[in-house]
Amino acid sequence: MTVEVQVTGNNDNGNKINFDNLPSLSFELKDVPAEFLKGYNDVNNFLTAFRNYLNISKRVQSENTKRTYIGNTKQFLIWCNKLQFGINNVISTLVCRNLVICYEKALTDTTLAQNSKALKQQSIKKFFEYWAFTNEKNFQIDLRKCFSPDWITSFDQSAFKRQVRINEDIFEAVKKVAYAGDLNDKIVFYLLSWGLRRSEIVGLKISDIDFVNKEMNVYMVKTKEVKKIPAPDWLTSDSLNRQFTYLVFNKSKRTAKTKGIKPCTTNYIYGLITKWINKTKYKDVEITPHSFRRYLCSNLLSKGYAESQISKITGHADIKMVGKYGYDTELKNNPIIKDGAIKG
Repeated sequence: MTVEVQVTGNNDNGNKINFDNLPSLSFELKDVPAEFLKGYNDVNNFLTAFRNYLNISKRVQSENTKRTYIGNTKQFLIWCNKLQFGINNVISTLVCRNLVICYEKALTDTTLAQNSKALKQQSIKKFFEYWAFTNEKNFQIDLRKCFSPDWITSFDQSAFKRQVRINEDIFEAVKKVAYAGDLNDKIVFYLLSWGLRRSEIVGLKISDIDFVNKEMNVYMVKTKEVKKIPAPDWLTSDSLNRQFTYLVFNKSKRTAKTKGIKPCTTNYIYGLITKWINKTKYKDVEITPHSFRRYLCSNLLSKGYAESQISKITGHADIKMVGKYGYDTELKNNPIIKDGAIKG
């Protein structure tokens, strides 16, 4: 079986790719021969341009997500070089779609879990988003027709990552440190405890607070919707500097002139959490902002709240993701263990 890709390139297959004889994916990228870093595609040049695109993208703010996109795209471009196919030949929806079909076949031939394959396809979709944006004056590509919903997920990728899940002891220890800090620390921890993403925290403005009804209107970058969470009494008091534009701000000397005027970076939130955990006895535990989001879901699920109710708080577009975030991996919390169902 062959898949027509309608290229004008000079590969040995003419204008067709042999669907049944696709090259395998390279997983040890540092050991890839130099010939596959150049060849039909200059991998490093493509990655540099793609990285620049991600840096100006308002939808991709997480450095971890960017690294994932870059790593998966590097693997894809190396595969394209082994296939002897140049990305410059992708000048239409049909060509893009058929190339993606071939890549999906190559992914299927691996032992990767479906979630891992989906994340790789999500990265390639983002790469072709860059490609279409760069060449929008020369040709149009409809990415919706290039990627099957059966292959790719629009779910929150952080839900699939193997991140440390904090327990109640760690949560309370970090809370004690954060609440012993200034108002800024207290605000950030409060927002994390409500499962807010970093992008949502740094984007919150003073004007988003309803001081009368004591609510905060949180704009969710991923879903482009607004959700409401309660505003505590200590936040709506006179201690809040209402001359600022943004609720959370960086207190470093370097940003003194823009404090409260421009949003701080998402890395600032990450840095605060690292600072807090280092002041507890759990300083050897690596936690991330998403650890709090996972803790929230897991805690509420364990108390019997429905996924549909929890998703209204977390802002998950698909309630199935609540279960993925909240899945409890600790054996001691398994009802079989807690109930002593197994008698030795």
